[in-house]
Amino acid sequence: MEKLSEDELKEIVQKEWWYTLSIEYSEKDKNDVSITFPKNGRIMLDKSDFTLVLCEHTVSFPIVDNAKKYKKICDQVQLPNLTDQIKIKNYDNYEIAAGSGTVVDSIAYEFSNVPKGTEIKVEISDKLRQKLGMESKVLVILIK
Repeated sequence: MEKLSEDELKEIVQKEWWYTLSIEYSEKDKNDVSITFPKNGRIMLDKSDFTLVLCEHTVSFPIVDNAKKYKKICDQVQLPNLTDQIKIKNYDNYEIAAGSGTVVDSIAYEFSNVPKGTEIKVEISDKLRQKLGMESKVLVILIK
């Protein structure tokens, strides 16, 4: 590790930490469904109850430890505070729940009884947009 440049260490950390943004909901008599946001940032749903989930994933045994020695590099790659990465712009009837595990942390926005025809706009941070490869900072969930 000592012989690696800062850029090489950063590249390793980027492969060890990644992010996903999805919509999850339950189907009657079926398993839960998870839909990853497409690059254009638009999802059309025929469900009024769903959860918007942002997850931060890491490998079980990272090569580059987030200790003091590599903290600066890890801070450049990892997103600070997941709740600061998403803002629901035009809808306020939801609950927020956080989860933390060994290799996944998440923040979930739980929507219930969203009326048909509602268009929910979700603004994501520029850093999250880049990590997800999204075309826009504003995502749209349309309830049909």
